Amino acid sequence: VDRLLAMGDLADALALLRLVPEQSRDETFARTEIEAMFYDNRISDACGRVSSVAGLYEDDYWKQALAFCLALGGDSPRAALIADLLRERATGIDPAFFTAVETLGGQKPPEKVSLKSPTGLLLAMMRAARIRLADDMDGVDRPMVLRGMALSPNASLEARLGAAEKAFAAGALSTDELIRLYLSISFTPEELTNPISQAEAEWGPRG
Repeated sequence: VDRLLAMGDLADALALLRLVPEQSRDETFARTEIEAMFYDNRISDACGRVSSVAGLYEDDYWKQALAFCLALGGDSPRAALIADLLRERATGIDPAFFTAVETLGGQKPPEKVSLKSPTGLLLAMMRAARIRLADDMDGVDRPMVLRGMALSPNASLEARLGAAEKAFAAGALSTDELIRLYLSISFTPEELTNPISQAEAEWGPRG
């Protein structure tokens, strides 16, 4: 499953995950399964699993996932309490987590947020909170993160196109998904009058 996800083969990874008997599942398995669901934007399914297993494990990941799912379910006070405890006691948590919990609780979102170490959970939180992602993910090369970025409506079109082309090259994005993203591009009348010269002047994904 880990190798399938590393290749960006989300569909087969999830299919294989479903075949593992419940008694054979441990913390690593549970986290891998839930992360895959978050990457696939199956937030309801992921939160269902989080509510079932989060109390079994001590890692801060589960507290973050639980806070997110509580906030989505409308229990902002409990989500905020968990976030406050993590802020006081934990280290190494991406500040974007706290921003997302606060935004889901009703606070005004920032103009944009940078993700230091993107995960399925953090991408799902940014998407659910409608927080715009900063265009600073050039160093990201993990196929699943690139796929998540490409399909994030809260990222700029330019950033999504760049991530989509890399995800497609890695096999993490289908031809149809890439085409749909290309077709969402709009052009000015001036660009359509001189498309070749416009593309030569700025030969990025949009070009």
